[in-house]
Amino acid sequence: MTVTLPADLQAFVDEQVANGNAAEVDAAVAEAVRVLQRKKDEEKLAWLRAAAQLGLDDIAAGRVAPLDVKAILADVLAKRGTR
Repeated sequence: MTVTLPADLQAFVDEQVANGNAAEVDAAVAEAVRVLQRKKDEEKLAWLRAAAQLGLDDIAAGRVAPLDVKAILADVLAKRGTR
């Protein structure tokens, strides 16, 4: 894979390699991608935590209803056309 960076980012990567913060350009770019991936994973986790908190808040406020699991399963199976 070939990666082309804007001049300012290329200069930063070159500086990281020159300062010994990265062994080589490939290592610096790989670390940057890992940081981006971690950020995205943290954003997903934050969203899941917020969604779970909404559910917990509903439970605490008494906004709950019993579920008929058999009826839900039957409805799903009927929509899929299977038994």
